[in-house]
Amino acid sequence: MQLEIIPKSPEQGGNQQVFQQLMDQLDELQIEKEIEYEKLVKLAAAFDSKIPKMRRKFAASQVAIARQLAAAVAGLDLNRKQMAQVEELIVYFCEAAFAIEKPDAELIAFFDNWSDTSYAELYEEQQQDVLESLADHIRAQYGFDIDVSDLDMSPEGNAVLQERIRIELEKREAEQAQYEAGRKKSEKRLQKDAQQRNQAALALKNIRSIYISLAKMLHPDKATSEADRQEKEAWMKKVTIAYTERDLATLLKLETQWVTTQKDGWKVLPPDKLKNYIASLKTQVKELKAEISGLHRDPRFGHVADVAHLRETYALQEINKKEKAFKSWIRDFDQVKTYLQHYKDKAHILSCVQQIRNGIQRY
Repeated sequence: MQLEIIPKSPEQGGNQQVFQQLMDQLDELQIEKEIEYEKLVKLAAAFDSKIPKMRRKFAASQVAIARQLAAAVAGLDLNRKQMAQVEELIVYFCEAAFAIEKPDAELIAFFDNWSDTSYAELYEEQQQDVLESLADHIRAQYGFDIDVSDLDMSPEGNAVLQERIRIELEKREAEQAQYEAGRKKSEKRLQKDAQQRNQAALALKNIRSIYISLAKMLHPDKATSEADRQEKEAWMKKVTIAYTERDLATLLKLETQWVTTQKDGWKVLPPDKLKNYIASLKTQVKELKAEISGLHRDPRFGHVADVAHLRETYALQEINKKEKAFKSWIRDFDQVKTYLQHYKDKAHILSCVQQIRNGIQRY
């Protein structure tokens, strides 16, 4: 809805245009935020419904190949090099599967029989690698180090990690505030700080003044009928939500929509009030842009981060490609397993081993 503001000077006319542009920009940004959030939710849901189960099936296929290789070479007279190649494949497929699915006791015993490194040692190495990658990610995102050496990847461990990050962020913010307070500031910096404080105070003042104004207009005592009372209560719920969320743009819209439905209508917005609203709206535009940018860093969508920047259609296509790739790899492994079950002679087994070694980088 366009506000009808009667300009009394070229400056006021310009402010009217800026005000309306900011209102429109906030509308667009809010829509963009909702669309982006909905997109990420859809991508996460699509990923969760397809990829984890395919990864588990893929891990099971890898274990099946390892077991079938062990069964295929049992009793064959292989030289040291040939046996080393088989051992290498069995260990490789087991380790790849363990990265996806935790093995049971029987599979751990199978692995320990073929590997020079026990599963317990391997697990410790994998955990260390994961923690090092996590520490690197935190350093890249936040610019500081967090001790993760005593954590694991359980929900409880993640909760501890998030709390440590929160504490470190608050600590650094406090240190920065203390540094700024003790630092001799230039006149320009002092003016900028004062302007920021004034803008923040002004935003709260504008939000509160609109809320109080609407609360007075929508008070149930002013209702002329039961229907009027119910209407005012419905409006007041919207106003209260917007006030609680410090949402100036929504309060402005509600104020405009309500007043223009009344008999006298709202036709003029005072120039001084217009300037105050512009300053507050600019702050809200900046904050909303930061919220949109932060969506892609939300931990809930970390597993789709590699496709989050794409348009929804293309991102879903990429997820489908991942699913198809897993299905293709599983079919390949099923064919290898069938081959190993069918051919028992040394020549065919070694030929199959060599083909697996040549194509293993695909997976």
